[in-house]
Amino acid sequence: MPRRLARACRRPAAVATPDSTVAHGDTKPLTEAAVGESATVAGLSVPAGSDGWAQQLQDLGFMPGERVTLLTRGRSAAGPMVVRVGLSTYALRSAEAACVRVGCEP
Repeated sequence: MPRRLARACRRPAAVATPDSTVAHGDTKPLTEAAVGESATVAGLSVPAGSDGWAQQLQDLGFMPGERVTLLTRGRSAAGPMVVRVGLSTYALRSAEAACVRVGCEP
């Protein structure tokens, strides 16, 4: 993946599937979650020109209100991470995970 897309995901240009029940200030990118941390998906924030990412992440189950847990990270900070959403487990690139906005579990 080109670096410009990975950086763009950290500075969202468009918000897809916002969740009105979680204030934007109360969310963080999934990449900032600690290993073992559970959170609730608040929405998706994708870079401009990457509209397909939102649909792909939604197809995997990253929908507002769904519970997500970070299971492990790759060796480098920009490496992949393994996450569980619902009853499914996926490996996501850090650029994709940065697009998933989460709120802390109560």
